[in-house]
Amino acid sequence: MNLDSQYLTVLIFLYGEPSGVNGTDTIMKKHDRISSLICIGVAVAICEESIRVDPGTFSNPGPGFLPLICGLILGIFGGLVFIKTFLRTSSEKKTVLWGPDTKWREMVLSMISLVIYALLMDYIGFHAMTLAWMIFTCRWIGKLSWKVSILISVGTVAGTYFILSYYLGIRFPLGSFWGFN
Repeated sequence: MNLDSQYLTVLIFLYGEPSGVNGTDTIMKKHDRISSLICIGVAVAICEESIRVDPGTFSNPGPGFLPLICGLILGIFGGLVFIKTFLRTSSEKKTVLWGPDTKWREMVLSMISLVIYALLMDYIGFHAMTLAWMIFTCRWIGKLSWKVSILISVGTVAGTYFILSYYLGIRFPLGSFWGFN
């Protein structure tokens, strides 16, 4: 095998063989492979740094614990996207990020509600604000029924309380509105 054929093999591995109309499938796969490799590289850097900082244990998490978990999740998803580029067929439906079906109202409401959530968290408190934000998000953005919205919201707040506050001992703002500091 000469140098040209080795180079061609590497290029086909990274970019795929040309297929589809004007090579659009190849371009899409190329971009997905490059972005997934960047995600994997960033994930490796995050994991290395979080291990250097000391992740601690599950029962006694250190300052590098959450970055390590986030880095692992980013690396796993980057790897899945990379693998999927080899499994994708040209008959799959192409999705457009900003197409005519984009729900702009929901996107704008989501962004505004997140800003309000962040601004009012210290005043109202984490649990009360999260409950209100989840109900708003489920009911008016997700268009779920009141019953489902309340069940999801209460479940989310209860889950975050028991896992983060009770089990891991993380303190959240209780809210000065309620008389807590």
